[in-house]
Amino acid sequence: MSLLEPACLARPFLGPWGPNAMNGSRIPTVYPVGMVVRAMLRGGERDMLALLPNGKHNAPMTRIGHTRRGIYLVDDPALIREIMVERVEAFPKNDLFNQALSPLIGDGVFIADGAQWEAQRKHLEPSIRFLRSGEAKSHLNDAAGAACDRLSGIANAAVDLGRFFSAVTADVMHRLLFGTPLDGAAATKLHHAFSRFQKDVAAVRLSAILLKPPFRATVQKPSALQAAQTIREYLRAQIAQTHAAANGPGETLTSLITHHAPDGADDDWVLNQVAVYFLAGHETTASTMTWATLLLAGNAHWSEQWITGDRPVRVAIIKEVMRLYPAGVFLPRVARDHCRLGSFALRRGNMLLISPWRVHRNANLWPEPERFDPARFMKGAPTIPAGAYLPFGLGARTCIGGAFSFLEADTVLGALFQRFDVKIMNTKMVAPRAGLTLSTMEPIMANLRPKHWVTKVSTLDTFVS
Repeated sequence: MSLLEPACLARPFLGPWGPNAMNGSRIPTVYPVGMVVRAMLRGGERDMLALLPNGKHNAPMTRIGHTRRGIYLVDDPALIREIMVERVEAFPKNDLFNQALSPLIGDGVFIADGAQWEAQRKHLEPSIRFLRSGEAKSHLNDAAGAACDRLSGIANAAVDLGRFFSAVTADVMHRLLFGTPLDGAAATKLHHAFSRFQKDVAAVRLSAILLKPPFRATVQKPSALQAAQTIREYLRAQIAQTHAAANGPGETLTSLITHHAPDGADDDWVLNQVAVYFLAGHETTASTMTWATLLLAGNAHWSEQWITGDRPVRVAIIKEVMRLYPAGVFLPRVARDHCRLGSFALRRGNMLLISPWRVHRNANLWPEPERFDPARFMKGAPTIPAGAYLPFGLGARTCIGGAFSFLEADTVLGALFQRFDVKIMNTKMVAPRAGLTLSTMEPIMANLRPKHWVTKVSTLDTFVS
């Protein structure tokens, strides 16, 4: 399997649609839901990519079988903009996903809607600005350097890239939130808790998506609830330590969140926002850096460009990675009431699945969409149609840490490729898997050979096999 052709890792895309598709209101059914059930029985129960049909179609919106609530895949950029930019209140974030995430982040800004979201977003503005500060960049540089220092004492070892980058991004967020590095034992504990949460949360179980009626309470597995509790208890303890420190580490995300909290806000308000930052700035960026390493290691030209090019070149590379492998495979929404979307009639509770994975592979929007080509995002490239690129969503609800994620990937990957030659050891086994974030069916194992040997004792036991 060649890393130069990401199509070998991808599910087929279904577009494009015909020019007259919007003239009527009929929504075609792309395939019987029984095909999804068979995929679940083959082991895809928690792989949401199983929801993507394998045949071509010519409609801007299609229905997934005949499910309990009605599930629709939305592929037309104009309809996507209507949902995410023009009529946000009519299509809030999906209730199933909100209920799944609430044990971890409460009613934090990530799942809040309407006036509640607007108020939270306003109070979080100082902490968002902090992500652009010199102090934040200093924390990021320190975390990247520490991670590479731990790798430098290892020769010819197999490193699990996904787990490595998850540890790095967790350390970055820990430094930003609390001003201190993430302890190794705590890192292992949090990694296991996040892995358990992602595996067992109901939002990534296809049975819940297909069979659950809308706007009904969803009972999460005890293991998912316990994992969320483990993470929240750790974060709560760190918040308390930050507040108790007489001479603390200076300005942090936590101190800013606390200082600018609304009058009367309780401890859970702060905890919920801290948990949002930790969740959003942790696994998503780790996913991007894992896929970026896979693609760069298999492409000598762009690997060299990454090392020798300027920042706009590296940003273009990261953007292309996010196009092919968006951390969020689905941006789920729900119809709040009976309504129309474009010319299509929807019922209250219908689930709308906007998939960056699909839209980014639309041959009608992206020439040679399966090819890894960062030049698409460089100066002089054709203009990208509005609504065709959405790794962080669209509109006012765009991810608050999107800009920082570029800086984080640039810094960490820059340190990695400056100091190591990277060789992927199991390219033929790599296949994508979509849960809360995009990962791989099997770990991506890499051999990292230091370009300039640094004699340090390895402390990377949890990432090396």
